[in-house]
Amino acid sequence: MLVLSAYKYRIYPKKEREMRLKRSLLLLCDLYNWLRVRKIEEYKEHGASLMLTDLRGMALEGRKKSQELQSVYSQVVQNVADRVYTVFKNYFEGRVRFPRSKNPRKYLSLTYPQSGFELRAGRLYLPKIGHVRVFLHRAIQGKIRRLTIKYEVGEWYAVFITEREASEKPDIKSIPDERITGADLGLHNFVVLDNSESAEYPRFLRRSEEKMRELQRRLSGKQKGSKRWRQLSFSLARLHQHVKRQRNEYQNKLLSKLFKGSDVLVLEKLNVQGMMRNHSLAKSMADSSFGKFISKTLFKADVLGKYFVAVDLGAQPSSATIA
Repeated sequence: MLVLSAYKYRIYPKKEREMRLKRSLLLLCDLYNWLRVRKIEEYKEHGASLMLTDLRGMALEGRKKSQELQSVYSQVVQNVADRVYTVFKNYFEGRVRFPRSKNPRKYLSLTYPQSGFELRAGRLYLPKIGHVRVFLHRAIQGKIRRLTIKYEVGEWYAVFITEREASEKPDIKSIPDERITGADLGLHNFVVLDNSESAEYPRFLRRSEEKMRELQRRLSGKQKGSKRWRQLSFSLARLHQHVKRQRNEYQNKLLSKLFKGSDVLVLEKLNVQGMMRNHSLAKSMADSSFGKFISKTLFKADVLGKYFVAVDLGAQPSSATIA
């Protein structure tokens, strides 16, 4: 079985290359909004939906006519058409709301879907942009399929999507009981294992909540778009990013520890959406991010060649009992 993995690295473009990246994002945002409008108009006027090949053709035709868009790599331009097609497809399948036009301040990534880029000796070559320094803090495993350049709160990142064979899983019947771990999830102790060990959740959001509230209060008193408003908005975004990184690091380390000592991990199946509708639990649920933790557990199990079992506690007394 093939699995996709994402490797995210910090990149450091020089000022001139950073200006090219920012200019590319503005141009691609305009193209996205134009393709979105064209797709809506085509449906209203002719009752027909533009397909992916149609949108790609329109994107490339627009690039030919625009000298500015010609400064953006052709495959990156085509990827904008892919995004428009995908978001409308998700809408018609009931997964997202009706696609809105993109705000240039929120269009923060561009994608090289196939090739053109080159990674060598700590430097990344981006067509139409140039060479940028990249900090490779860990080795890339698998064949690189896609590269996305992201701008996140004043920092640039390269995200490589790779494809590789998953580790072979042993027959689950042959796994001894001592290599099976059951765990319950909770809001006080993040996990309680079947051997009575537990891991208390640090409550990253709660610890930063007072500072967030203070920044939000000061931000609301500034004129939107002013220099001071932008500074405070940036500080608030950086704080939210810090909390997100703390949460991700905690969950990743916890999963590594759990899978190091077991070949089968049994977790309770939570109704996350239902619990989020409970106002007394919503903030704690958002802070704990159980949904993301379960998704990570499933991915980690596939990569390591191990098993993840989700148990509905409505039918079973405890995941510890099953383990």
